[in-house]
Amino acid sequence: YSLAEIGLVSMATPATLALDPRGAGPLMDDVRFEALDSEGHVLPRGVAGEVRVRFDGMPASYYASDETDSSRFRDGWLHSGDLGFLSAQGFVRIEGRVDEIINLGGRKVAPRYVESMLEEFPGVREAAVFVSGEGIAGQRLAAAIVPSATVDWKGLARLAERNLDVRAPSSYFELETLPRNAMGKLLRAGLPAWVAAHAKSRT
Repeated sequence: YSLAEIGLVSMATPATLALDPRGAGPLMDDVRFEALDSEGHVLPRGVAGEVRVRFDGMPASYYASDETDSSRFRDGWLHSGDLGFLSAQGFVRIEGRVDEIINLGGRKVAPRYVESMLEEFPGVREAAVFVSGEGIAGQRLAAAIVPSATVDWKGLARLAERNLDVRAPSSYFELETLPRNAMGKLLRAGLPAWVAAHAKSRT
């Protein structure tokens, strides 16, 4: 896990990935890592929140910043904008971006968390979730799936309902590719329109 402003925060190795395949490894020496709730309180280990990090000698601001700068550097910390936590083993886990959080009937859902669960199902190469409309309890999720092999769609839906509960998608769309920019980053804002134009089938 690395940040452009300050460099390397943690590093995974084959050994740590064997213990935690989704983890970004243990923290580098002298790095402090905290997860904050929406009110800025430090959360206990294992609970996801907005990531902030610090270490001695790191930059304190952006170059040539002024009072108009909405800096991520605050009170000696860099607030990354990422959503994550430290696992019980001390490994960094990043679950997405704070500004991507979806409110489902009052429950805050990190899209990347849902997607990582779906991608563990056989035949699913990539998954991306998005808001597909409103239901009785609020917004509903849909999932765009890029298969690597034949997918048991009913089995995928059952797994999602069992493991994700209200965070499970209510519908699934099969696509050949997901919309990405030149750097390979998923274009979430354009995902619903992309699905409408390119979906091969819907379940």
